[in-house]
Amino acid sequence: FYHPDAPTPDLDKIEVYADHPFQLPEKGVYLSDLEWEKASCGWSGHEVQKDHSVYNNTSSLDLGDTIYEKGLGTHAPSEIVYKLEGNYTRFRSLVGVAYNRRDFDGPNINVQVYGDDALLFESGEMKGKPYTAPKYINVDVTGVQTLKLVVDPVGSNSDDWCNFCNAYLIQGTADRTALD
Repeated sequence: FYHPDAPTPDLDKIEVYADHPFQLPEKGVYLSDLEWEKASCGWSGHEVQKDHSVYNNTSSLDLGDTIYEKGLGTHAPSEIVYKLEGNYTRFRSLVGVAYNRRDFDGPNINVQVYGDDALLFESGEMKGKPYTAPKYINVDVTGVQTLKLVVDPVGSNSDDWCNFCNAYLIQGTADRTALD
């Protein structure tokens, strides 16, 4: 498994990361273990999945040639919203086009993360073919009330599977004395 504190992996050298199992930080909580406020998936007849890729709760979460146990799977256009209520300090995830779509010409997505409607992260265009390396999200969400994950199709909306792998929040709040 990929450790989120490591740099984005080189897909030709991904086996280097397989020896380092992911460890959820002490105050970490997976998004897939929380209830979202709302979630929409752009593939008719399918829903955003917890701990599986988007295809009917049967496909593994994969990025590069690595399979992940925890995360979210969806299809563009998609919006997933969580109420944080200021109880977290960081959001981290590895994100990209599902690796099982790597030989398809259709997948083209852009991933955005918003905290209270402020853009915190944007991936830029990510493709299935040629396969775009996964991107690492590591953003400050201190004081954020609402976290929104957006997956937009770029061009056609075909095979736009997106996986958020090892997606988690760090529990904590801002030190109020430091803010006064």
